[in-house]
Amino acid sequence: MRLIAAALLALAVLPAGASAATRNYTVTGYERVRLLAPFPVTLSVGPAGAARAEGRLEDLDRLRIDVQNRTLIISLDRSGGTRPMEPVKIVASTPLLTAVQVSGAGSLAVDRAKADRFDIALGGAGSLTLGRLDAGAVAINVLGAGNVTLAGKAARARIAVQGAGDVDAAALTAQDADISVSGAGDVTLAATRTAKIASTGMGQVRVTGGAACTVQRTGMGEVDCGR
Repeated sequence: MRLIAAALLALAVLPAGASAATRNYTVTGYERVRLLAPFPVTLSVGPAGAARAEGRLEDLDRLRIDVQNRTLIISLDRSGGTRPMEPVKIVASTPLLTAVQVSGAGSLAVDRAKADRFDIALGGAGSLTLGRLDAGAVAINVLGAGNVTLAGKAARARIAVQGAGDVDAAALTAQDADISVSGAGDVTLAATRTAKIASTGMGQVRVTGGAACTVQRTGMGEVDCGR
């Protein structure tokens, strides 16, 4: 009996695992998103601006979500030191989206976007997915080893990759495309009218859609254009 009582007492004093918490954020009036935290973010274009985060309470206390100059910024408070953090799931929405930026190891998934001009910037080893884009012009800049995947249409597409990052835009159709690849990154895209390609290094570029192609290639990278 004493052994059982001692065992029960030991269990009672063991620290309980941190329970999950949810925090809502009042964020309105933004049309751009900048992700600086290493967490997954799901963003939908809908009727109202909002944000919600789910995770351990101590991790949510370090999370910062606010709006500056019409930009939703998702970042971490570094004053907490370097103690390990568990993943925090973030969901946000906005009526209008014109630009997204991911820096570091975060991942951003956007359902759709419609704009005269849409800008995508990716730095580090993060990822960005855009389900459906309808734009007059789209500019995609990748620096590092991150990945961009998107579908939809644009009158003009400009893609610049430096490093080992990939842009999978095989499901995106542009009339005119300007592609620059430096390093080992790969780019796929569909262009129907013109495609200008500058390739250095070992990256692969593939452009379908029958566009008239202008190619400048140095290094060992492969370029397949115009089919």
